[in-house]
Amino acid sequence: MSVFNMGYNIEIRNGKKTTYYYREDLKKMGFKFKKTSEYCSCWCAHATLEEQVEAVKKYCKDRKLEFFMYEDKYERSNNYRKIYFENNKPVFKDYYICVYCGMPIHEKNVTVDHIVPVKKAKKKKMYQKILQVLKIEDVNDPKNLVCACYSCNARKSSKGGFWVLRGFLGKFKIYWVLNITFWIVSISWLIYFLCTSMMELVP
Repeated sequence: MSVFNMGYNIEIRNGKKTTYYYREDLKKMGFKFKKTSEYCSCWCAHATLEEQVEAVKKYCKDRKLEFFMYEDKYERSNNYRKIYFENNKPVFKDYYICVYCGMPIHEKNVTVDHIVPVKKAKKKKMYQKILQVLKIEDVNDPKNLVCACYSCNARKSSKGGFWVLRGFLGKFKIYWVLNITFWIVSISWLIYFLCTSMMELVP
């Protein structure tokens, strides 16, 4: 009997056939029904034995169900918000800064965001590689958790790409200093340009 070095989470979803007809089998195999969103659901279980995983994989293949597996370290923890606040103090008084837009947010209104989204980390090797390169061993590692305002968190959702870059850059004060400096210089040049243009129009 082979035991994995780490645990795995297994999800079974509707494939060419629906899981509804196999719900009793899935319950006996230790799976629990989970509603992931308004229109999506799956059957979930935790596995540590290779034989168990292979048996479930074969079961799904034979019945044309969708099988998906990922390591424990890519699962969202129940205490990630607590992890963030234990490792990050307010910027001033009880206020934090949204890493995406720079807006000050009171502690009670902070939404804690995973820079590398949990959904991407579970399914995309590229994002798993990013975590590995940055020496982030778990999606709930403090280095992958940031403060976000409700609006930015909703807009980002499980998006990757540029949002991930903004998330990591936004953690550094120098990024915001350069950002503010850029806008001050840009606005100053615009005002100067408009003023000189208007002066040239004056006879």
